[in-house]
Amino acid sequence: MKNLWLCIFLLFTGAAFAQQTVTGRITTPEDPEGLPGVNVTIKGTTNGTITNIDGMYSIDVPSAESVLVYSFIGYKNIEMQVGDETNIDVTLIGDSEQLDDVVVTALGIKREKKALGYSVAEVGDEAFETSKAANPMSSLSGRLSGVQINSTGQGPAGSTSVIIRGNALADGSNEPLYVVDGVPISNNQYSDANNKDGGGIDSGNGMSGIPADDIENISVLKGASATALYGSRAINGVVMITTKSGKGTKGTTVDFSSTTTIDQARVYSNWQDQYGQGNFGSAPASMQEAKDNTSMWGAKYSDVDTYTDYRGNTSEYRFYDNENNFYETGVTLSNSVAVNHNTESSSIRMSYSNLTNQGIVPGTEYDRNVITVNGSTKALNDKLELTTKLSYINENSTNQMIGNSPYGASLMGTPNNVPLSDLKNYKDPVTGMPIGFGERNSNVYWNLHEINHQYTKDRIMSMAQAKYTITDDLSVMARYGNDKTFFNNESLWPMGTPFYESGRASTIRATDSETNVDGMLSYNKDFDGWGMTVNAGGAMMHNVYDELEMFDENFVDQSLQKPGFGQTRQHFPLYRERRINSLFATAQFRYQSMFYVDLSARNDWSSTLPLDNNSYFYPSISSSFIFTELFDQPSWFSFGKVRASWAQVGSDTDPYMLRPFYKVDGNLHPGHGGDSPSAEIDGGTIPNDNLKPSMNESYEVGLDLRFFNNRVGLDLTYYNSTAKDQIVQVATSATSGWERAIINAGSIQNSGVEISLNAEVIRTKDFSWNTTLNYAYNENMVLSLADGVTQLTLFESNGVNIVAQPGEEYGQILGTTYQRDDNGDIALDANGRPMVSDELQTIGNAYHKTMVGWVNQFSYKNWSATVVFDGKFGGDIYSTTEATAYNTGRHQSTLQREGYDGGMWYPSELGGVGTTSTPQEFYQSVSNVDEQFVYDASYIAIQEINLSYTLPSRFFETNKYLRGASVGLFARNLGYVWKATDNIDPQASFSIANGGAGVEMGNMALPASYGFNLNVKF
Repeated sequence: MKNLWLCIFLLFTGAAFAQQTVTGRITTPEDPEGLPGVNVTIKGTTNGTITNIDGMYSIDVPSAESVLVYSFIGYKNIEMQVGDETNIDVTLIGDSEQLDDVVVTALGIKREKKALGYSVAEVGDEAFETSKAANPMSSLSGRLSGVQINSTGQGPAGSTSVIIRGNALADGSNEPLYVVDGVPISNNQYSDANNKDGGGIDSGNGMSGIPADDIENISVLKGASATALYGSRAINGVVMITTKSGKGTKGTTVDFSSTTTIDQARVYSNWQDQYGQGNFGSAPASMQEAKDNTSMWGAKYSDVDTYTDYRGNTSEYRFYDNENNFYETGVTLSNSVAVNHNTESSSIRMSYSNLTNQGIVPGTEYDRNVITVNGSTKALNDKLELTTKLSYINENSTNQMIGNSPYGASLMGTPNNVPLSDLKNYKDPVTGMPIGFGERNSNVYWNLHEINHQYTKDRIMSMAQAKYTITDDLSVMARYGNDKTFFNNESLWPMGTPFYESGRASTIRATDSETNVDGMLSYNKDFDGWGMTVNAGGAMMHNVYDELEMFDENFVDQSLQKPGFGQTRQHFPLYRERRINSLFATAQFRYQSMFYVDLSARNDWSSTLPLDNNSYFYPSISSSFIFTELFDQPSWFSFGKVRASWAQVGSDTDPYMLRPFYKVDGNLHPGHGGDSPSAEIDGGTIPNDNLKPSMNESYEVGLDLRFFNNRVGLDLTYYNSTAKDQIVQVATSATSGWERAIINAGSIQNSGVEISLNAEVIRTKDFSWNTTLNYAYNENMVLSLADGVTQLTLFESNGVNIVAQPGEEYGQILGTTYQRDDNGDIALDANGRPMVSDELQTIGNAYHKTMVGWVNQFSYKNWSATVVFDGKFGGDIYSTTEATAYNTGRHQSTLQREGYDGGMWYPSELGGVGTTSTPQEFYQSVSNVDEQFVYDASYIAIQEINLSYTLPSRFFETNKYLRGASVGLFARNLGYVWKATDNIDPQASFSIANGGAGVEMGNMALPASYGFNLNVKF
C-alpha cells in the first residue's frame, strides 16, 4: 500500500516539476507598446489565456514540447514551441486577407466588402451587447444611413416598421424581406398595428420574437442589385440577420446575460391648468351637467372653490395632473444562457432566453420564452458540412393596445379637475355597470380593468443545410427552412362597455406557415491574376395563412360573457395560399483584387399572377474598381473605390385577385327549408385576370474612400429607382356594385444620396474615440397613376387622408383648411367663427426627406461607452390630440380667452384679425380646421447612451471556470435635443401601415428606458 501511495506521489510531483510558466508581451508594428485581447492557447488543447491591457500574458504549459498559438483578428496566427524559454515576446503581422471586411450578401453568400458594386450597411453585436432592446430593429435607429425605423409605444411587445430608401409601393407593404441565417422568415402582423383606420392592437411583428442575445450581426441590403437574388419579396430591400453559432473556443463554454430595464412614460403634453370643467365660464352645477360636459371651458380655478361632480357629490374645484400620474413604472427582466461546445469538426449551441415585462400602462404584461438549438458538423474528410437550427418562441401578452382606444385619448376625455383616485371607483357595485362620463359612462379605468385583450404566439423556426465540397473549386448546397406561427387572440368588451353596451367577444385563430427550399451549385476558381465565382440554383417558397375570426355580441348573462354565448354570432374565415418557384444564377469576375464585375439573373413563377403573365425575369449588373491599386498613393490616402450597379426586381400581388370567389358569411338567414347561411362574393374588389408583374428598375453609383491608414473613411452613394406597372386597387363607381378595381398602373420614383463618414478621432494606448456620421436624403415621387385616377388613399383617420397623387410626393396629407378672403385673411361667418374649406387640400407630407445619425464610441482601458443621436427632418404629422385640446379647452392657446370681455378680441390664430365670437365657440370651430393641427415632425433625439466595464483579463488567468465578465448601464429614448412639436411625440407611430406615420391620435410616447446589464462567460 505504501508503494502505491509512493507511485501516486511521484506521478503528481513529476507532473508538477514538468510544468513551466511562460510570460511575454504581444505587440504589432503599429502598436509596439502591447496589444490587449490576443488569444494565447496551447495547441491541441482548450487551455489558454488572453493578453491584458498592456499586451502581457502568463500561461502554464505542461512540457517543453508544448506549442503556443497566438491569434488575433486581422493578424496572421503565429505558433511557437516553448522549449526551455520562460519568456516569449511575439510581434503579430497584419493579414491582408483578414483585413478585408467580409459581409453576408444575398443567399448567405459571403463576399469581400471591397468587391461589392452596391451599398451594404452592417452592424455587429456591439449594437445589442449592452443595450438589449426587446425588438432588435429598434436598436438600429441612427446607426444605418437610408434606413427609417418607426416604433409603436408598446414597449417590448411593440412592432417596428423599417423603410429602406423610401416607399416603393403605392399599395401594399413597404417593409423589407427578413432573412435569418439564409432563410426568409415571416414578418406578418397578426393583429392590427398595421390597421389603416383605427391603429388596432399591436401584437408585434416577425422581429419582435428574436432575442438580441442571439444576434451576431445584421446586414441591410438596400439597392435592387443587392436584393435581386431574393426575388419579388425583396423589392423593398433585405434585412439579413446572422445568429450566433457557438463556434469559437474549443471545449464547452457557457455565456450568461441578465438585463433589467426600467421604463418611464414620457408625457409631452403641457395643457392649461387655469380653467376647469364646464361651459362658457361656469363650473358644473348639477350631476348631469358634469357627466355630459367634459370640456375645460368652465370657471377659473382661482374663482371657484367647489362644484357638483359627475357622481352628484360636492367636490373641490382644482387641477389634477392626471396624465403624468396615470402611468406606472414599467419593468422588464431579461435573462439568457447559452451553452456552446466545439471540437475540431463540430459545434453546437443551445440557448434559452426569457423576457418578462410589466408595462407602463397599468395591467399590461408581456412574456417571451425562446429556446434555440443550432449546430454544425463536418464529415467525409471535411467535404460534407451539415448545419441545422431549431427555435421555439412563445409570446404571451395582456392588454397591449394602440389605435381606436389609446389610453392617452381616453384621458383627453376626462376632465382634469377629477382625480384619478375617484376614477378608479369605476363600477356600480349593484348593477356592475360602468360609472363615468356621458350617456355611455366612459371611464378610462373601466377600459383598463374590464376590457381584456390577450394573445399567445407559438412560433417554430427550423433550418437544415447540407454543403458538399466536390473539389477545391466546386461545391453544392441544399437548404430547407420553415417558419410556422400559431396565433390565438381573445378579446372581451363586457356588458356596459361604451359602444358595446350589450357586450362583445372576439376570437382569432390563425396559422401562418412559410416554407423555403433552395439549392445552389458554386464554382470558384482563381487563375493567373484573375478569378471567377459562379453560382446557379433554384428556390421554392410556399406560404399558407389560415385564419378564423369569430365575433359574439349581445350577451344576456354577465356570467356567460364568452365566445359562443352571444345572441349574435359572426364568423369571418380568411385563407391565403401562395407559391413562388425560382431559378437564379450569378457570376463574378475579378482581376488582381482590383476590378470586379458581378452579373445575376433570376426568373420567378408566381401562383398569384395569370398563367400567361406569371413568369418574370430580372437581371442585374454591378461593378467595383479599386483605383488605388493602380498607383502608389500618398501616405495619407489609404484606399479608393468606385462602384456602380443596375438592376431590375419584379413583384407579384396577393392571392385570389384574378377571379371572383364566394364565401359563406356565417350568419343564419330565414328561407325555404329553414334558416341557413348565405354566400356572397368575397371582397369589394373587381378581379383582374390580365394582371402582370410590376417591376422596379434602379441604378446606383458610389465612392468609398479611406485616409490616414484607414482611420478616416467616407462612403458616398447616389441611387435612383422607379417602380413601374404597380399593382394597385383604385376606387370605382358605386353604381358598379364594387368598391375597388385592381389594375396595373402607376409609377413611383425614389432618388437620393447617402453619406457615411467614420473616423478614429483619437487612438492612444489607453483611450480611443471612434465616430460615425450618417446622412441620407430621399425624394419619393409619384410619377403617375392610372388614367382618370387622381389619387390613391394610403391611410385615413378622422377625416384626414394620406394619399399618393400623380406629380406629387408620396404621402401627401389632405385635410380641411381655412377659407380665406381676397386679402388672404381667414374668412369668418356671421358669428365671427372661422369658415372651413368645402374640399380637402394638401396640408403636409407624412414622410421625412432627411435622416441623420451620429454614433460615438469611446473606450478607456476596460471602460467603453456609446452615444447615439438620431435626427429626421422634413416630414409632417397631423395631431388629433392637439385638435381635441382646442375643442375641449385644454390647449394653452385657449388661455387667450382671458382677453375676451364680451366684445372684440384678437386670437393669434387669426393673424391680427378680430372676432366677436365667444372663445369656446371660436376654438371649437378652429378644431375642425385640419391645417391648424399639422406640425413639423422634425426632431433630433438622444437615441441611446451606454457605458460598460469589462473586468481585466488578469482576474481570470488562474480561474478555471470564468473566461470573462462585463457590466453595463444604458439608457434608450432619453428625449429630444430639439423637436418641432409641443405636446406630442413625433417618433411614436399610431400605425405602422403606409402613411400611418403622418397621423397622431392619442399615441403613447416612446418610453424612456434605463437599465443594467451583466454578461458572464464561463
